[in-house]
Amino acid sequence: MKPFGLPSLSLVVLGCALVAGPEAAATPIVYEVNQTIGAGSVVGSITTDGATGVLAQSDVTAWSLDINGVGASMHIDQTSSIVTDYGNDVSATAQYLYFNFSGTDGDLFLFQVGGPAGQNYWCNAVSSGECFQGKSAVPVYYSYASSQFASAEGKQIIGVAAANGVPEPAAWSLMLAGFAGLGVMLRRRVARASI
Repeated sequence: MKPFGLPSLSLVVLGCALVAGPEAAATPIVYEVNQTIGAGSVVGSITTDGATGVLAQSDVTAWSLDINGVGASMHIDQTSSIVTDYGNDVSATAQYLYFNFSGTDGDLFLFQVGGPAGQNYWCNAVSSGECFQGKSAVPVYYSYASSQFASAEGKQIIGVAAANGVPEPAAWSLMLAGFAGLGVMLRRRVARASI
């Protein structure tokens, strides 16, 4: 039987490279949101296109959020609301979604049902302006008792990546290449020991 040699290993590596592609596309990341704001909260998820570092508005691809206040709540998602990201204070890693409350004045990260300003929104803002400074959960209208506000400072986590147990194709191909390499090494070791 012919030993598994270098040409065969080259074919395995080439196959893995073809599966992985020249640059594997970023995998979307789903961040779970569970933010307490005064006596209210915002609970749900935000999905990004997988970009990390400073995020742009276009990097947010989907969301499903329950905005809870005192005696009122509102559900919003990408079909019923808009997202607004002013500035450079929203950032992400593979594990966390952040907002820098000590960033540039006027910067904010806002999810709001279309229509008049001041109603049906969740906002994280550096300074008062379109939103109050800090965190805002407004299920109805900002001046109603159901609305909840909390000041905030510094870079804070606003979302945690959901666990994803399914590896992407590039990870599978690299794992298979690693097992093939181990097999080649083991086979060569056994072949040398028998000589």
